[in-house]
Amino acid sequence: MAVAVAGMRFMAAMQNPERREKLGMSVEELQARAVQSLRAAVEKGTPEAYIGLAQMLRAGTGMPKDEAEADKLLAEFRRRCEQRIAKGSINARISLALSLKGTPAEPSKEETIRLLEEVIASSDHEPHEN
Repeated sequence: MAVAVAGMRFMAAMQNPERREKLGMSVEELQARAVQSLRAAVEKGTPEAYIGLAQMLRAGTGMPKDEAEADKLLAEFRRRCEQRIAKGSINARISLALSLKGTPAEPSKEETIRLLEEVIASSDHEPHEN
């Protein structure tokens, strides 16, 4: 997970001149580090890394544009979320419902609503005193 977080931080720094200056890295260097970190995290099976790497592939950021490979990563992210959901993961429900918006792997509106309703239903609600 730490490798995926590093990759996402490098991605965020690409868009922030102050952060780039603080790190002393060019956009190209940050892109290369983000790709390297995210690929390593994907190899380790870290689900969140699939989204970041797919975004970079789809845009051709730091590597040649490859929408087919991006779609494969998104489908794998979805599959991994579904596996975690089957084991009861609330976080995977949130990730699946919100992370794939606007992508070919986006859940249907009905599925998104169902996932979010399951998240709400799973939360512990303490009775309110009047």
